[in-house]
Amino acid sequence: MKMNSINHKIAARAVLAALAMTAASGSAHGQDRIDGYRKWSWGENVGWMNWRDAGTHGVRVHDGFLSGWVWAENVGWISLGDGTPGASGGTKYGNASGADHGVNVAPNGNLAGYAWGENIGWINFSTFTELGAFGKQAKLNASTRRFQGYAWGENIGWINLDDNANFVALRCAADYNDDGLSDILDFLDFMQDFADCDASAMPCGAYGFPDLSADGFVDILDFLDFMQVFADGCP
Repeated sequence: MKMNSINHKIAARAVLAALAMTAASGSAHGQDRIDGYRKWSWGENVGWMNWRDAGTHGVRVHDGFLSGWVWAENVGWISLGDGTPGASGGTKYGNASGADHGVNVAPNGNLAGYAWGENIGWINFSTFTELGAFGKQAKLNASTRRFQGYAWGENIGWINLDDNANFVALRCAADYNDDGLSDILDFLDFMQDFADCDASAMPCGAYGFPDLSADGFVDILDFLDFMQVFADGCP
């Protein structure tokens, strides 16, 4: 009996080690959310646009595309995509019809495709042809983890992502509780949420968003993902 218990412990450690290696070899988390302090873009004819505060429907950055909703006080909701792109094996939006519209992210960070506002129509993020020569095309800068450049709405004009004081940036995953710091409180808050939400479906979590792997479920992969991002810290 004692030998069986030892074997079980060894096997469990081997599984955890294999899972840790798998998590470390890939992306640390399945999607990025928008920073709580850097969430604003500006439309010259529509005012401020909030990329963050739509709860679980807020903007997410996936590998190759965006999803979620932007809120503009003066014009209402703007969809960046539903998170289920239908082109290239589900890796990007086709934008050939309204049923599969959304904003794509190229490997070099350039944005392309269309967002849709019920009250303002289409917003075009494919601005490289017009603005690429000036470096002002709509893009996601991987090194600074922020959006830059300009998008164009036929009915509303330019959307400014390029302001250095008010811009849209990705949150640091190590700042789990979104207080602007990466510290021991983030570790403790994640551990509490993980204990409460383990083996549960989302939404769940009192302090943050424990489903780091973005599979709709809280499990050991989320735990390993957080250990990795917390060890990496914030830029």
